[in-house]
Amino acid sequence: MSDDIKERKKEIEFISRNQRSKSFLFRILMMILLGFALYTSSFFVMINPDTVNILILVDIFFIIILSLYWYLQVKPIHIRYLSSGNDMNISETQVKIERIGEIEQALFIYDTDLPMEKNNENALYELVKYISARTDVFSYRSSFREFDSSILTNDTKRKLFGISLKTLKDSLSKQKLRDDENIKNKSTEESGKDKSLERMTKLVDIATTRLKTEIAQLSKRADIYIVFGSGITLIGGVFLYITVQELLEVYKFSGSQNNAGITASDIFSVVIRFSIVVFVEIFAFYYLRLYRNIMENIKY
Repeated sequence: MSDDIKERKKEIEFISRNQRSKSFLFRILMMILLGFALYTSSFFVMINPDTVNILILVDIFFIIILSLYWYLQVKPIHIRYLSSGNDMNISETQVKIERIGEIEQALFIYDTDLPMEKNNENALYELVKYISARTDVFSYRSSFREFDSSILTNDTKRKLFGISLKTLKDSLSKQKLRDDENIKNKSTEESGKDKSLERMTKLVDIATTRLKTEIAQLSKRADIYIVFGSGITLIGGVFLYITVQELLEVYKFSGSQNNAGITASDIFSVVIRFSIVVFVEIFAFYYLRLYRNIMENIKY
């Protein structure tokens, strides 16, 4: 029973994270559309170009921050568990049978006790909410995993849902009978070995899931660091190329004018630019080093 509750908590948490992820993606999309609207409106409305550029830069900054936060903290991580969905113990099978019974009772209430309230949205909403909380008895591939009001109001869907519910209940009942028979036939020693093996499997599953989750988190951070490091390195390379080109232009200009050559101010300007390039490359090296450290952590 406790394992089943834990699985339901994991599923609820995963659904909540999915909803939160969609909310963040919607906000990012809205900010992108806002930036595009500011850019296009500048051609039709008399707005100070500097103000528009500042607003667009601020919008881009917030888009980058939200995107990074979504990728690192909100985006769901899909971890495949070692334990199979078919490895249900007796208590889990019994719980599912009880949930199916509750669904059948809810359908009975809809068919008999509320004949005059089928058009009542509140009553229909409560029934759909009650049944939806118990449709996790179906597999993920089942079309009835997501329950909606049309399954109650549409006669064909209602009958198909009843057929699937009955088939699942019969299957679980047979499974429970087989498990009960196996328990009777097993000796005490064999039963103890099976329980020890089950506990060991759960421990291994917890450990490997924890490692996979941590590796997934580290991989996402590594992706951010390699993008930042590569982008900053590219910016530093472009800035260095522009600096060298301007230095060559100054040298050609001073030679063609028969001047004394490059002045102290030119040298000072070049030194400052090279210092900026060195600073940018050191900053890029910092992110690339973080990426390398994360790869080593994942390796070990």
